[in-house]
Amino acid sequence: MGSATYEPDLASFKKEGGKSTMEYHNIYGGDNRILLIHNGEQWSYSGEKFVKGKLVGTAYGAEWDMFFVHLTMMGLSAGERCMFEEMV
Repeated sequence: MGSATYEPDLASFKKEGGKSTMEYHNIYGGDNRILLIHNGEQWSYSGEKFVKGKLVGTAYGAEWDMFFVHLTMMGLSAGERCMFEEMV
């Protein structure tokens, strides 16, 4: 089983109009990142996942919990850096 961990890049935080954005980077390196966007005017979330610099998936939602489930359901993509663990 493999898992990837992403940490926030606080320096990437931007607020323009009613939208706030921040990038999260894979702790295992590579050009793997997630871009999160919060639309304060519509109170909704969107996210984009990039692996090796290429867009591999997007998610949208009005509720954080459901949005985050859909964003993470994409799972690992080919070439995404991760930690492998043996299942017993």
